[in-house]
Amino acid sequence: MTVKCVPLACATLLLLNACVGVAQQAGAARKSGAKVQPSEAVRSALTLEQQGKYADAEAAWQVVVKAEPRNGQAFAQLGLLEARQEHYSEAIGFYRKAQSLGVETRREIPELNLNLGLAYFKAGEFREADKVFEVELGKHPKGADTARVRILIGMSHYGAHEYKAAIPYLKEAAAADQKNLPLRLSLAHCYLWTKQLDATMGVYKEILTIDPDSAEADMIAGEALDERGDGAGALQQFQAAVLANPKEPNVHFGLAYLLWTQKRYEEAIPEFNAELQNDPKNYQAMLFLGDTYVRAERYD
Repeated sequence: MTVKCVPLACATLLLLNACVGVAQQAGAARKSGAKVQPSEAVRSALTLEQQGKYADAEAAWQVVVKAEPRNGQAFAQLGLLEARQEHYSEAIGFYRKAQSLGVETRREIPELNLNLGLAYFKAGEFREADKVFEVELGKHPKGADTARVRILIGMSHYGAHEYKAAIPYLKEAAAADQKNLPLRLSLAHCYLWTKQLDATMGVYKEILTIDPDSAEADMIAGEALDERGDGAGALQQFQAAVLANPKEPNVHFGLAYLLWTQKRYEEAIPEFNAELQNDPKNYQAMLFLGDTYVRAERYD
């Protein structure tokens, strides 16, 4: 059994947040790609949006779509407003409606497809996000956003637990950005979970040059050593992770689990308890703690 501490690493969210802003800002900044002058209703909606009055802006765009049911910009802006409020299912519906209005709409709103993919991603629909990003990459294989889209494809595979498929995208992105810690943490997890242990340790060494005190990196290295059968080395890595950041999610659980496998039950108990101090709802820690008490014959 591997510890496998993070099913979707925090690195994913950090990278996604770095990518989301550009596409959404593009949507907000674009006033109107149409050749004709925007209507008064459109100008009013855009003004409200720029002032941060999102509820009023949404109402104004709804007026626009009732009067102009084929106004793709209005549906796209409604999607953007919903996405800003983290209403991703609603955002997806509006983006798809804008897309359905034809080639002209998609040409006028070049960021539309990317924003749809981001909404799918944020909604946890990673395979749908990947499909959208793959289309975007196919249309612009050497565009200004190509590197960012490739990262998003890699992260979509990562979110869908398709770690082998994610590796080439994340590896390329990491090579292009030598100081990007979240990228390397995600790549290291992918190598670990596809049992490419030498590659895992190679990325771990790269991470140390960026952040020598990365608790998450120590945990990844600990899991890799555990997979290799190096129990002592794995234990040392998790002890280092606890020292680096005792609040890191699952860090105490990982250490406790290794102690449990080595039948060092009295040492494991305080670590399981420390994990529950950090996360009182960690049911896996509860289960192992109960089992450890039994094995230590502490039935009370």
